[in-house]
Amino acid sequence: MKRLRQALSRFPEMGRQTDEMPIPGMLRFVMGSYLVDYEVGEEEVVILKMRHGRQRPPGVEIEDDFDYEDDASHDRDGP
Repeated sequence: MKRLRQALSRFPEMGRQTDEMPIPGMLRFVMGSYLVDYEVGEEEVVILKMRHGRQRPPGVEIEDDFDYEDDASHDRDGP
């Protein structure tokens, strides 16, 4: 985790986008055997998911009417 934190703080855009990503702008970085999905904010990097590469990807349901780019949807303190 320490290496990951250091790498993302120095090079936040080092991940890549793939067709698997349900959220536009979400990036994936491979560190060792782990896949790290994250997004880059204005002042922070938010790790959304981390899993071992041998694990099956979780099924992610995409809500057609949800605004994934709305800043209010990222509010961690609630509505």
